[in-house]
Amino acid sequence: MSKYATLLNILDQIRTEAPEANRRYRPPQSNPEEINNARSRAFIHLFLKVKFGILEFTEREKYITDDPQDGGIDGYYLDEGLKTIYFIQSKFRTTEINFAEKPIDLTELLQMDVNRIATGENTYESGIPYNL
Repeated sequence: MSKYATLLNILDQIRTEAPEANRRYRPPQSNPEEINNARSRAFIHLFLKVKFGILEFTEREKYITDDPQDGGIDGYYLDEGLKTIYFIQSKFRTTEINFAEKPIDLTELLQMDVNRIATGENTYESGIPYNL
């Protein structure tokens, strides 16, 4: 089994942890785009689970902001002990080749509106509200 296939298995297992009512993680098998969107969010769950030890799905879901108008921030974590905010930018690659060969581009990271969001702004400079 390839590393990518292993990753997909892990992400699909994380998707099954979602409550039944949370349909965004349980799209029909006939809709590959929605499955990839669900796996993309599950990828952030995996990071939160491994990096910060958040085992409960519903607790991790609170930290995920990945949706339109997310200010480039797909998730975050507040470490109160260290007084540190972690901003998460995630790129789930939907093919094995892209997974292996396509890193996050620096321009994607620079599009994060970290300064505006961290200082309490609720909108992009254009006035469009963040979904955060």
